[in-house]
Amino acid sequence: MKHQTHLLRAIVLILLVVTGLQVSPLLAQEPTPTPETQATTIHVIQPGETLFAIAKRYGTTVEALVRANQIADPSLIFAGQRLVIPGGQTPAPQPQTTEYLVQVGDTLRGIAARFGVQPEAIARLNGITHPDLIIAGQPLLIPTGGNSGSERIYTVVRGDTLTRIAARFGRSAWEIALANGLSLAQPIYPGQRLVIPGEGPPLPALPPPFVAVHAHPLPAVQGRAFAVRVTVTQGVTVTLSGSFADQRLRFVEEASGSWAIAGLNAFTPPGLYPLIITATLPTGEASVFQQRVQVVEPGYAREQLILDPQTSQLLDPQLLAEERAIVMGVYTQFTPKRLWEGLFQLPASGEITSHFGTRRSYNGGPYSSYHEGTDLNGFVGDPVVAPAAGRVALAQKLTVRGNAIILDHGGGVFSGYWHLSKIWVKVGDEVRPGQKIAEIGATGLVTGSHLHWEMRINGVPVDPMQWTREAMP
Repeated sequence: MKHQTHLLRAIVLILLVVTGLQVSPLLAQEPTPTPETQATTIHVIQPGETLFAIAKRYGTTVEALVRANQIADPSLIFAGQRLVIPGGQTPAPQPQTTEYLVQVGDTLRGIAARFGVQPEAIARLNGITHPDLIIAGQPLLIPTGGNSGSERIYTVVRGDTLTRIAARFGRSAWEIALANGLSLAQPIYPGQRLVIPGEGPPLPALPPPFVAVHAHPLPAVQGRAFAVRVTVTQGVTVTLSGSFADQRLRFVEEASGSWAIAGLNAFTPPGLYPLIITATLPTGEASVFQQRVQVVEPGYAREQLILDPQTSQLLDPQLLAEERAIVMGVYTQFTPKRLWEGLFQLPASGEITSHFGTRRSYNGGPYSSYHEGTDLNGFVGDPVVAPAAGRVALAQKLTVRGNAIILDHGGGVFSGYWHLSKIWVKVGDEVRPGQKIAEIGATGLVTGSHLHWEMRINGVPVDPMQWTREAMP
């Protein structure tokens, strides 16, 4: 029995040793748990956001965002772009916001008064370091739900004007117009509710004698018209002049104020351009309004045109220059009044076969030119009508443009019609909207029958289709 007990103990000891030898290596080979991988935070850029605002929201720095996303130029970010937030940080709670597009004549304080928030809140949210550095056409995020508590609502009564209301509340008419998104030329009506800016000194006014400056479209667009309206102090006589994006502004005076239209070349580089308007008094004293305006690119297509040898001869540089001189001699004239009203209509019923601004290559050459008008499909003999009221400034046969008509609509605005088969009007004729002026043809430098329709502002080609969608000025 004793012998059996010793034998049992020996067997147990052997089993323990063997088990230990087998288990120990397994424990030694078991992998060490790895730290949990940090979560990656992705931020999708919203319209109007800046790297400064995004960095502040996530408690990081602009430099860290630039490094994490390999951004070459911190100013070149765009809505919809995905950013990696270093450190996987989550954003701090943000106020609800709305987006506002800065208008010509806006100030940071004026925008703040309109929305009932403090200028500093808008500056912080948009990373604005200087209150004067806001740009017409720039989108701003405005915190909502804010209310300074000092604004009041006034209901317009019969006989009211913005000037009378402003005098009653000790504000300026321009300030009330800004707070309500109005122009000073825009009528107000009984029962209309207006926001009256609250306590504090009145907002800085425009330099006298300027009362209001408005412009559209904002932002300005490459290859399109840009209209400016100016109101000056009533009873003050001034001569207005100006420029935008190196284009001269030639003003037309009307009862509701003065206006001018500039044409932006379709090759104008996108960027910021100064809008400068000078009001000169009879004494020679001048007052200047200036603000930067953003110009954007709409995106133009490309097309290749293959011409037969006979048609290619029409591309002779000397021939092109001679004909261009004839056309530009008309386009650079200026009638100091507006002959049209409202939207333009299409001059022909065919579908569009080539859009304005399309970059063109002839016979495999470089894309160094663009289509200066809109082509409308049609058969020889189809009617061409005046899209708006005007006066015939040219009606003759040209080599490249074929049978051609140019209409003067006043204020430096012209429209041209090329490749016609028949001309129904003569120079000096007054035409009304919808009046037949010609028939579609295939004359001049063409590959088939169609109507080439173009618009020019002081000689600069602009997109004609804009005039069918936006009333100018």
